[in-house]
Amino acid sequence: MFRLLHLPAKPAAAILFTLVTTALAVAQDVAKSLGTLDGHTEAVYAVAWSPDGSKLVTGGFDQTVRVWDFNTRKQLKSFDGHSKIVLSVAVDKEGKRILSGSLDNTAKIWEMPGKTGPIAVLTQPGVVSASAVRLDGSRVAVASGNLVKVWDLSKNLEIQNLSHPGEVVSLAWSVDGSKLASGDKSRTIRIWEGASGKEVGRVETPADTVLALGFTPDGKSLVS
Repeated sequence: MFRLLHLPAKPAAAILFTLVTTALAVAQDVAKSLGTLDGHTEAVYAVAWSPDGSKLVTGGFDQTVRVWDFNTRKQLKSFDGHSKIVLSVAVDKEGKRILSGSLDNTAKIWEMPGKTGPIAVLTQPGVVSASAVRLDGSRVAVASGNLVKVWDLSKNLEIQNLSHPGEVVSLAWSVDGSKLASGDKSRTIRIWEGASGKEVGRVETPADTVLALGFTPDGKSLVS
C-alpha cells in the first residue's frame, strides 16, 4: 500500500511530504521512501489522489494548489488564487476538475490543463473546512461552519443547503454519486441522498470530531 507522510518542514527547500510503501514486520511498520514531491514553499495541509491513481493534488500554507504526476513525481501544475491557507482539495474522476477550500472563505474550481486561475469561485459564509467533488464532476460539496452547500457546476448554482448540529470538517461522495456523507465536531455523521439532499442516515460516533470520511467502491460501507 502507499501511504502519504507529512514530514516536519525544513529550511529553504523543505521536503514536506514523502510517498512511501509500507509492510508489516513484527507488528511494526517498515517504511521505504519512493520519492519526494518538492515544490511547496510552506507546510502542506491537504492531499487528494485522483481516482485513477495517476495524480496527486496538494494544498497548503503557501496558498497554492499543486498537481503532481505520481509516476514521475514531477509537478504538472501550480494554481494560484487563494489569499489564505488551503485547507482541502478534491478531484473528479478524470482528474480534470479540482476543488479547493481555504481560510479565505472561498472554494475554487480549477481545470486541468487549463489556465492558472480558477474557472469558478464559490464564496462561503466562513472558512471552507472540507470539500468533495462528485466523481462525474457535475456537483461539488463545500463545508463552512455547520452548513454543507452543494453546487451544480453545469449551472454554477447552489442547489442544496444541508445543516449539521456542529461544525462540518469532513465530506465524501459515494462512487456513484447517489450519497453524500458529512462529519462534524459534535460526534455526528450524516448521510444525504445525492439527488434530493434528503437525510437518509445518521451515525453518532465515540470520537468528538469526525476528521475524515470515505465510501467503499460499492457504496455500501463508510469509513470514518
